[in-house]
Amino acid sequence: MRIALDAMGGDYAPTNTVAGAVMALREYPKITKLFLTGDEQAITAELAKLGFSDPRIEIVHTTQVVEMSDAAVEAVRRKKDSSVSRAVDLVKKGDADAIVSAGHTGAAVAATTIKLRTLEGIERPGIASYLPTEKNVCVLIDAGANIDARPVHLLQYAIMGSVLSEHVLGYKNPEIGLMSIGGEDVKGSEFTKDVFKLLKASSLNFRGNIEGHDLFEHPVEVVLATDSRAMSCSRPPKPPRAPSSVGSRESSPRHPSVSSEPGLPGMPSVPSASGPITRTTAEALSLV
Repeated sequence: MRIALDAMGGDYAPTNTVAGAVMALREYPKITKLFLTGDEQAITAELAKLGFSDPRIEIVHTTQVVEMSDAAVEAVRRKKDSSVSRAVDLVKKGDADAIVSAGHTGAAVAATTIKLRTLEGIERPGIASYLPTEKNVCVLIDAGANIDARPVHLLQYAIMGSVLSEHVLGYKNPEIGLMSIGGEDVKGSEFTKDVFKLLKASSLNFRGNIEGHDLFEHPVEVVLATDSRAMSCSRPPKPPRAPSSVGSRESSPRHPSVSSEPGLPGMPSVPSASGPITRTTAEALSLV
């Protein structure tokens, strides 16, 4: 796998992004090439601090960085030599297979949509986030890519989320739930009801409507939400009826590769000494 990493993306870049890249290269030999896009001098300095050298690394120097205050589309148009834009260019040219960025989410979505376009049959991209529970790892989609999605877009999110859950997380025939204000079929807005009909008529493994507490009490593998409903997923669950061993194989029967090490259940375990942001970068690279 050849990956382009936006080394300047994130609040603690390039320190933690480069450290995460080093961790990923040490842990995952399947990464055959890792492009680090950004300020070459700054990236080289971080590698020197870590005393790390690897022939799989190639630094692609850029002169611009997308700031969090930048407007997404304008940043892509005006900052053509930004680290995130150059990373996407590497994928477009065929030099890299995937891009990883912890920076400006809107710019990453805009750059990939404008330069790479969407998959055939997919009208809008969606952001998928992992929600670890005691029993599985749930894919939440869309977690913020669109503010005015239509019902057909959520059907497309369901298809993409199901593929991600099955082929990356390892679930067979992942179960899908639609975030709503109640579990009954008749609950929800007209928008939610229209989405429900599309999902019901599809060949997907659709359970039906779910509420926030269902993610922890009766979890599905994929939960669909618009950006506003995604926030309701943080609604705290009811107190557990009995204590359980979080992250153990016994408490995660549906997940084929749950790890008892620190980090998200089912994700590859990595050393925790460098902090959560660095660890997240390494995990993201391993899951591409």
